[in-house]
Amino acid sequence: MATINTLVTETNCPVCAQLSTFRIDFRYGECWMHLYSLGDDLRWGPEKANVGRPEDLRVLVEGYDRICPHCHGRDLNFDISIENNVLTSVAPLRRQPTENGYVVIGD
Repeated sequence: MATINTLVTETNCPVCAQLSTFRIDFRYGECWMHLYSLGDDLRWGPEKANVGRPEDLRVLVEGYDRICPHCHGRDLNFDISIENNVLTSVAPLRRQPTENGYVVIGD
């Protein structure tokens, strides 16, 4: 089983659009069950524990939560924006997921 990180934040549900607190699991940075909030610096560790590259300045990372507390929608997908290795925002995923779970969007 792959190790993940978790972002705990309020955002709108991709299904019902209600503002709720979600625990969004993602694989980027040092994947070692770190718990993050928006505004936190992303941690990097030994190369083999990392997903992605710290030198990529703007990245969209795919995240996942199991269920919405309002509508009980399941398998919810989110985009986590990371800029200069800081978790800056989260929104419902509105694009096709990628094979590696993230997209570098610029330098």
